[in-house]
Amino acid sequence: MGVFFSFPDKKSLIKLMKLSGPIFFVIVAKIACYNAMTLKCTDFGVVPLAANSILMRVFFFFACFGDSISQTAQSFMPSTIYPKLDAKSFRATIKKLLMVTGFVSVTNSKTATVVLNNLGRYLTNDQRIIRGMTENSRFIGMSLFLHPFIMLFEGTIMAQRAFPSMIAIYSVTLCLHFSILKFYCKSFP
Repeated sequence: MGVFFSFPDKKSLIKLMKLSGPIFFVIVAKIACYNAMTLKCTDFGVVPLAANSILMRVFFFFACFGDSISQTAQSFMPSTIYPKLDAKSFRATIKKLLMVTGFVSVTNSKTATVVLNNLGRYLTNDQRIIRGMTENSRFIGMSLFLHPFIMLFEGTIMAQRAFPSMIAIYSVTLCLHFSILKFYCKSFP
């Protein structure tokens, strides 16, 4: 019987931590923002909280398509950057990614808005929740329009291995998000 697992050597572990540490921070920052929004919704009562829950599920369903843009950028961009920047190839790749991102943005935004405005009865049978989803569908639509572009930006940063920049950007975003909730919402902790 052989060994089923092994621990990495110190050099490999440090290399792994340099790569996974910033990504872990980004994931935790995103989760903190989503949870803070849900926490704020608890002040509004059960019906708005239920509508928020469905809106978030619809957002996360369509966000998967935007997340794949980040993965695509991480896959295709390094070959245009390393070992030496190939400006022509870089521009061509960015142009293709922007076209795909634009298509995904518009498709996600419009489809989610149509689902929330017209198909709410398939997600819940409570008319108050459906009304809450319909009233806020434009915000989900706008978020889903921006999301793939943000993911393209994130994927490009990760492809360049510019992790300090990515951590700084998400730190600022996290601070802004919590500041807005703190200063504009009386009951936010």
